[in-house]
Amino acid sequence: MASQPTTRSQTRQNQQQTSSNTRQLKSNQASEKKNYIQANPSVNQTPRTPRTNGEDIGVTNLRPQIAIEMDPEFVECSFEHFMQAYLPFIPGKEVVDGCLERLREATADHKSNAGIPILRHFNIGTQRKESLREGFADFHKPRNTTEAKLFSLLEPIAAAIAESRVDGRELRYKFYDCHHRSIKSDIGGSKNKIDACFPPVECALPKSGVTESDASDTNELHTSIIPVVCEWKLRKSKKEKARNNSQVVSANVQIMNADARRMFSFGVTIEEDELRLWYFSRSHSAVSEAVNFAQNPAFLVNTFISFMFATEEEMGYDPTVTQHDDNQYTYGIPPKQSGGKTRFFRTIKIISEYRSNNVTGRKARVWLVREVESNAKDAIVTGPEYVLKDVWLEESALTEQQIQNDIFQSIEGFWACSPEKEAMQGIWDKHRKLVTSGGYKDFFLTIVADYEGRRSKLLPGDFTRRRGLLLTNDPYGTWDATPASTPTPTPANSKTTSNTRTLDAVSTPSTSKPATKANIRPSCSTDHTVPIMPKVRDYPRDYARKKQYRLIFEEQCVPVGELPKLRDVVQVLHQTLTPLELLLCAGWVHRDISSGNILAYRQQDGSWRAKVSDLEYAKKFPPDPQATKAPSADPKTGTPYFMAHEILDLKYLYFLLVQTNMDSVDLDLDVATAQTITILAASVDVVDRIPHKPSYSYSLEVFSNAISLSRKRGDAFTRPIQDVLEQNLKPSVASFAASLEVMRRHLVKAYKDREEANLTQDPSSYLQIFHNVHRILERLNTQIPTWADEDLFSRREVERQLRAVAQIAQGESSGTGVGSRPGRAKRRLAESQHPHSNLRSRNANSGTGTTPAAEDSVSIAEGSSRSAKRTRTRR
Repeated sequence: MASQPTTRSQTRQNQQQTSSNTRQLKSNQASEKKNYIQANPSVNQTPRTPRTNGEDIGVTNLRPQIAIEMDPEFVECSFEHFMQAYLPFIPGKEVVDGCLERLREATADHKSNAGIPILRHFNIGTQRKESLREGFADFHKPRNTTEAKLFSLLEPIAAAIAESRVDGRELRYKFYDCHHRSIKSDIGGSKNKIDACFPPVECALPKSGVTESDASDTNELHTSIIPVVCEWKLRKSKKEKARNNSQVVSANVQIMNADARRMFSFGVTIEEDELRLWYFSRSHSAVSEAVNFAQNPAFLVNTFISFMFATEEEMGYDPTVTQHDDNQYTYGIPPKQSGGKTRFFRTIKIISEYRSNNVTGRKARVWLVREVESNAKDAIVTGPEYVLKDVWLEESALTEQQIQNDIFQSIEGFWACSPEKEAMQGIWDKHRKLVTSGGYKDFFLTIVADYEGRRSKLLPGDFTRRRGLLLTNDPYGTWDATPASTPTPTPANSKTTSNTRTLDAVSTPSTSKPATKANIRPSCSTDHTVPIMPKVRDYPRDYARKKQYRLIFEEQCVPVGELPKLRDVVQVLHQTLTPLELLLCAGWVHRDISSGNILAYRQQDGSWRAKVSDLEYAKKFPPDPQATKAPSADPKTGTPYFMAHEILDLKYLYFLLVQTNMDSVDLDLDVATAQTITILAASVDVVDRIPHKPSYSYSLEVFSNAISLSRKRGDAFTRPIQDVLEQNLKPSVASFAASLEVMRRHLVKAYKDREEANLTQDPSSYLQIFHNVHRILERLNTQIPTWADEDLFSRREVERQLRAVAQIAQGESSGTGVGSRPGRAKRRLAESQHPHSNLRSRNANSGTGTTPAAEDSVSIAEGSSRSAKRTRTRR
């Protein structure tokens, strides 16, 4: 029977019904997904916190930022529990009693106290009702004295304690009253002063009272010889306590940054007659409750004995690391099996390091090293150059070697037989030869050796979380710690290198002469300037124990964020898709892709080979539904520029239209985010690393070191970016904007399709976006566009060049140098920053400047760029 012709009215009705059904279907799917997510709390993930890099800014100027980052890191416990948990050891009662007996006979050297015992009875009551107590009477309500004079009385106390006899121990450290003397450091920014410390007994230091100008360079206080920082205040007002807290914390931040041997460090603060002890480590920091040491002298005596008769390891020095002159260290990597031989690696130069404003965290250092025979000063070189990574991990975390082995096993397992899903067959065929030949391992770093070292100390038995030691006035709300004159610290996401040091440096003990200004070890330079964080997120904390981890890599690589040419960046990013595809097929997701973790290795033929590094955060994907381990409550430090949209916004991107707030974040989205990062990494290079003022200003608005989503950062993913990039990019690279927009459209479309189909747990659903991004980058590599040979610079150099241009323009506008040879030279320098000014007119005459290949890719995603532009115009 022939079908009846459909009228135009019926067609319209059918279309309307179809559209209505589609909207209802999508609404139902969204509702189902929302209900599913809310009913499955497995989306909880480890919170993120940013880190800032102090660079060469003075410690005193960084104290507001240090306060913001360190305030959430403290636990507090009783003085007795602190001694049990953290002090090197607890002296026996007979030793303490012997010290107290000697202190009853000891006298001070000051004329006003001459002949008066240091430990004596004094009245703690009133004149009408006396209450005598034996103790350090001079510290009880001190009058008519100065801070320097009062606390100089601690020297004769320490001298009496030094005469103790402690079984099995010897006097290794002494109390040194340096009263407000500056401490030097192997890194920049060490301009702070301390009141006292406990250096090794063999250190030759100026006598107390000697001014800094009279002290010789060889007698300078140096962070390498200070395991305990002491700060005093004459009064115990709230203001003075806050000052003491800030000073002791900032000094220990500097010490832990400067010395690669440090596992932990200590502090002592006294305000009038109140004593507190401090402990700083990579897992947490601790402070004791304040005790009155004037009335209870055993508290001070126990503390001094424990510090003065401690071993180096008990004071926080790593016995497997030896310090030498000129910022050199020798790392020992012990054998994994008994009977093996320890391997030694002498540092040549620092490759990657940042000066953190927070003691807690991974504190990764990466060194160029050579293998040597021993840790002796004249050790013979026995091997080639390697790269050594020194980092702290959570105690329960798998090491990078273990994770890499698991990943390799999973990759080879997936390619051992044909995939079960037909959708995976294409990718299986694509990489089968690469996997079976073992060539896939070239996309990962070759680990030569690794070592799990010491653990941080366990928490005390009665601890409570302590906040407000460094911040006041609602620190977790609207409190702003930024004084107007404070220099801006910057995020630590880029790397820098120092001048190469030789291997014939003299090995010295901890009393070695401090590094001179010429060989100060550089902090990690930054590619992004950011504001100080105005407030603190109040995360719950586990304060999980951490362990040392060191591994030796064979390859010396360059982060993609430091490659000198834009062509190199695109080439390496293109190659990076291969290891990401291998991880996806093998059931893994990296979770920490950034421009610092995508490395470029120069091969013998001069070409670059991409390598994926830092596998410490990698995890199985899809996640094991039977897994019982909950995510850590301790925030992970990270670079917010490369964090997922949903993590920063704490909302599922798919539900933004209906404004559905989510309390947690599903990191299954990080598989797609890995591709987003590829775009962002390329964007950073185009926007940030080329001297061009408009793109520089735009980058400051998009990339911020804050755990929150800026509007422009959100728009860079959810809205078209081609127009805004073409307006802000340097003309010679403006055509690059079209390719970024193409990739953005692909990502958005793939994200929406995957969410609506509830396929976020299906690895095969991500293959199409890999294919699309691969095709775009392949075309970019083969077409050799105008921007390929564009020089890329560090953020510091970009800022320097832009400042120079601005100064030149200011000078010419004021009439200085106009018409003179220097003036013409300055104008040529300014013009050299914009050598492709004629390209702007060509782009203006050719529409958006999009290449045919790029327009073809745009049409695949959501229609051509011109259609999108017309749509925007109509709005």
